Amino acid sequence: MGINIQSNAMRGSFMREYVDRTIHEIHDDVLTVFGPGAADAYLTKNGQPYFTRDGLEVLESLTFDNVVSEYVRKILFQAAYRQGKQVGDGSTTLIMFYTNLYRMIRNYVLDHADSKLANMSAARPIWNHVIKLVNDRLDQKKVPLTEDKLLSMIATCTQDDMLAAKLYHSLKDSIMNHAYIVVNKSNIEEDFQITSYEAQLIKARRLFTVRPIAKKEPYTVILHCNGMLDIAHVETLWGLMNVSFDTKDQAMPKLNIVLLCNGITDVTRRSTKELIKTLQDRSSEFSPDQFNNVAIYAINDYRGMSSAEIEDLSTMITDEPGIGGLVNDITFESMLYQAFSMEHAIGYPINELATFDADVRLLDKLRWMLLQWYPVEFDDTEGLKLDKPLGPVAKARYDKLIDEIEHEKSDTRKVALNRRLRKIYGQFIELEVGSKLIKDSQRKFELILDVILSAAEAVRDGVLECNSIAAAIVAVDEVYNSDEDLSVEEVVVCNILSRVLLKTFLELIQNYHQSAYLGLDPDEVSTPEETYYSILDTILESDLTKFDLFREGSSDNIFDAILPRKDVSGSYTFRTDTIDLEDGASLEVVHQIIEPVNVIKTILENVPVVVELATAKTIHVEGFMQNYI
Repeated sequence: MGINIQSNAMRGSFMREYVDRTIHEIHDDVLTVFGPGAADAYLTKNGQPYFTRDGLEVLESLTFDNVVSEYVRKILFQAAYRQGKQVGDGSTTLIMFYTNLYRMIRNYVLDHADSKLANMSAARPIWNHVIKLVNDRLDQKKVPLTEDKLLSMIATCTQDDMLAAKLYHSLKDSIMNHAYIVVNKSNIEEDFQITSYEAQLIKARRLFTVRPIAKKEPYTVILHCNGMLDIAHVETLWGLMNVSFDTKDQAMPKLNIVLLCNGITDVTRRSTKELIKTLQDRSSEFSPDQFNNVAIYAINDYRGMSSAEIEDLSTMITDEPGIGGLVNDITFESMLYQAFSMEHAIGYPINELATFDADVRLLDKLRWMLLQWYPVEFDDTEGLKLDKPLGPVAKARYDKLIDEIEHEKSDTRKVALNRRLRKIYGQFIELEVGSKLIKDSQRKFELILDVILSAAEAVRDGVLECNSIAAAIVAVDEVYNSDEDLSVEEVVVCNILSRVLLKTFLELIQNYHQSAYLGLDPDEVSTPEETYYSILDTILESDLTKFDLFREGSSDNIFDAILPRKDVSGSYTFRTDTIDLEDGASLEVVHQIIEPVNVIKTILENVPVVVELATAKTIHVEGFMQNYI
């Protein structure tokens, strides 16, 4: 009598039937929420009804009654999740493209079992090489993100002109200045609230100024003393008022020289009082407007600042490494005296300052700083807002802080790093999420978060002025027809990529233009060769990378339905809508499709995940599947 033994290993056609059916179900389920013509998917979340058009959420909500299908679903979910975290957009596209790609690879492997592409180890480097060539072509097509393209890109992502206009209006400056995005939960009553911090903010209070300071002074230089300001000689202040340099490029304006410190000593108070008395006594001879203005500001909470925050502040102002900016309180007056030749200004030497040891390099740095003036906003309540770019040293320090935040695993530590970012640099967007979100607001919040992440990505790496899938179709065709010495297998990979991209592209369009004639049934992978090449040729000849899903009217031909019109000069014209905002401003939204180049590049880079799944010979699961041996 024989015995039955169960194994958790699955192989052959038994395994493939489960995986194939699972991929097919995931594809058909996510297809309903794919693209701007998608319909809402109604889900149950935490026991409550919920609706979304996010393919990642649909895939997360989908469950299967066997461990193999759950295994496959989790692979795709992790890939889509990484896509969203890395780029902020393209999760649904990734799911559609990967499910289509899996089925195409499986069809090829069934007919070519002896090919290198049917073996996981051999196939991986082949796919990686072709993907690199395609992504290099996509990089050649990208352009920098400009303000007008930013508005079109937000409209592309949200499919909501009013929301796009509001986001653009409030976030434009911060996004274009490479601001960092901080997301916080809050007790605000609103669904969400966006605050943009567009300039570095130094919380400081005014202690002294020679003459009144305007709300915004265009010619300002801040010199940082990490300690109590101890100016024992009024001549030092008088010399700063008189200091100027001959420059070849332009005349040096009258400056606002701000001495930023932790506070002032009684000695400094006596020196400032003596300076004011001298100016008053000699008011008949000259006016303070003839000279540089000298002001003293004290940092509000220097006792609560960590050494890292002091270093951040110092390098932001001086672009010089080393805690304390250029000098500390012991040497500060001597450095000012020697750097700016006070003896010439006051007419006689101050021996105890002139003989103090000084770093010549730092003296040169101080002189250089007085030629690098910049606008500063002065607010007695808020402090000082700097309108100056970070120098190389400060930018490197800022980038290191951002990298720490992104890779920090401790929530407590991450909160502290975010607080440091907000306190010192100010270059960030704070998105506060309300605690009483209704269902629709939750969807909007996730959409807004995707938009902000995508915009930040686009500012760094550029955008495509078209649908990214269509751009990839063209890029693959360029690689196929290039001078590259492609192997037989690499040519096959180009062919597979082209077909799968085309299929995914047509599914996107069909979701929007339901009545348009596609000519290629997206559900039929084995489309006749002549039909496939006919449609591909039409795309390449029509420059379908420039298409407009919002074109009004209908047509029996898909290309007539989505190609934008050309003006007399031959340029494409896209639908434009004017949006009136609540504050009286208005914006024109041009419905040209603009997408971050990394949306499609990242999807393609992670294709080996699908290749491995499609060519795997064995899957080991956590339970038994009644596969008796």
